Amino acid sequence: MKTLFVLFLLFISTISLFANPEPREQLAELSLDQLINKATRQRMLSQRIAKCYFAIGMNLETKFYQLQMTDAASTYKKQLAELKTAAPTPEMLAKLKAVETIFQDYEKLVFAPIERANALQVLQTSEVLLGHCNEVIMSLCAMAENLPQNLNEKISNKEYAKLLADVGMNRMLTQRVSLLYLANLWEIDTEHNKTKIDQVLFLFSQNLQEMQKLTQNTEQINEYIFEVLGEWRFVAKACLYLDEQNRAEAVRFLEKSDFSANTIHKLASLYEKLFDLDSGSLSNQGKN
Repeated sequence: MKTLFVLFLLFISTISLFANPEPREQLAELSLDQLINKATRQRMLSQRIAKCYFAIGMNLETKFYQLQMTDAASTYKKQLAELKTAAPTPEMLAKLKAVETIFQDYEKLVFAPIERANALQVLQTSEVLLGHCNEVIMSLCAMAENLPQNLNEKISNKEYAKLLADVGMNRMLTQRVSLLYLANLWEIDTEHNKTKIDQVLFLFSQNLQEMQKLTQNTEQINEYIFEVLGEWRFVAKACLYLDEQNRAEAVRFLEKSDFSANTIHKLASLYEKLFDLDSGSLSNQGKN
């Protein structure tokens, strides 16, 4: 049974930065694996927001992607508030505050009138935000690795944290490849897009292969991995013929990459249930 990581809350009288925050009593207990999973979802949302900006700018299913961008930004702010509340160390809180500063500028940029002239700045800012999100995840993984003892008999803390980070990375890569695909189609930073797409395809396949090797995988987990493989083949094939893509094919590409993201999200939840990382020994590292 999962031993939840009791995190101490800061009692403050100032008004929250975000509207309708998550009730604090619901954030009182978060395990380290839950924090990693939430942080990796932030990484995905950083790329989804930029992807939506490009899709709207290119008039691709505009209403749908306007709603998706609004939802992604709202979810990002909500989860950032949750992560700040649950930050187990002052150092982690400082990293999250740095993320918050970048995101505030990013949000102003993407919700200003959409113009092709600003697309490169959106692309570049999304990458800066992605880098800072990665730092948060790396710190959480290091925290798991540095626990005084292995707290799970099925898998080591280091291996489990890496697994969750890798699953989360693939969830992010589904949105990043869509962003780069659209950037190439819209002729934004075309000099670097193909190289970046090749990197995405390589990392995605590498991470998926590592998941397939896990002997602890349940039948349901293997089914989801197989499903992702099928969806990703379409994405990878389209990337091989990048210069032959058009707007009609782009809509289908975006749909497939979103299907993959949803399947991987389910996969991450299954791994959380399969491996329970006991974070109880971190309870004395709550905020001061």
